[in-house]
Amino acid sequence: MAHTELSLRERRRIKDMLSVRILFCKIASEVGRYRATVDREIVLLRWDGTLPI
Repeated sequence: MAHTELSLRERRRIKDMLSVRILFCKIASEVGRYRATVDREIVLLRWDGTLPI
């Protein structure tokens, strides 16, 4: 499977779902990505805390 980056829309969705404390596995399912991809993104969001505009 080819690697594709998360879109800004997906990142914002992940951030919104995290703010209401949805489980990582549910977020991955909703976004249509593997849990590992979502986990990596969450680590990046927590490290930086911002999304590019």
